[in-house]
Amino acid sequence: IGNPTEDYRVKIDQVLLDGMPLGEFKPFVTADRFLPLEMPEVMGIIGLDFLSNFDVDFNFKEGTMQLFRQGMLLRHNPSIPGGSQVDVGVRLNPRGALETEVQLFQDNKEGPIIPAVIDTGLSYTMLNWAAANLIGADKAGKGGVRLGHAFAAGSDGKPTPLAEVPAGVRFPSAIRPLQVSQRVLTIGDDEVFDNVGYTDQPAVVLGLDVLADSPWANRMVFSLALERMRLCTAGIT
Repeated sequence: IGNPTEDYRVKIDQVLLDGMPLGEFKPFVTADRFLPLEMPEVMGIIGLDFLSNFDVDFNFKEGTMQLFRQGMLLRHNPSIPGGSQVDVGVRLNPRGALETEVQLFQDNKEGPIIPAVIDTGLSYTMLNWAAANLIGADKAGKGGVRLGHAFAAGSDGKPTPLAEVPAGVRFPSAIRPLQVSQRVLTIGDDEVFDNVGYTDQPAVVLGLDVLADSPWANRMVFSLALERMRLCTAGIT
């Protein structure tokens, strides 16, 4: 389906989606260990190189994703009947990751604005130790830090438990105030921060525990063409 261009990468000259040409793609060919073990039927991972061609609507409640032409979806004002919506600014960082900005808080402590990468493939939100330090949390246990339930591969290849801390998230770029209540967030200087370009500075990776946490947000729409992400809230029943 393409011509080899370099190790572990292929060039696909043309991709059509429902008859619409998407141009040239250069996807990576990866080992099975990078794919979800619990879903053997999954044969690949869709990245922003593909999704950035569209406005994208993730409906977490229904378990669906819809693609629309660039710049069109947000004009249709998608929301959940009886609910509301909040728009947040987004951008592509130099590593090609979709990101926004957040502030972490814990009780009366509030950290500065820091970058937050959006990852719909991660079930939990993660902050590095540099970000945790901004709200007074440290490896000695200060700020309510404790061992959590998530694991990462240690230097010896064995699973190592990651720390966790109670903290909340604010979106300062929201057109109207948006704050996610304090909950348990995972801490760790995991390779995920190396991959998105934040090895040595405070950063957060937002997972589905924040992005799809019903009832405050169970639908997410983003448009790179408009540099906006919309979080849609459910109506109160």
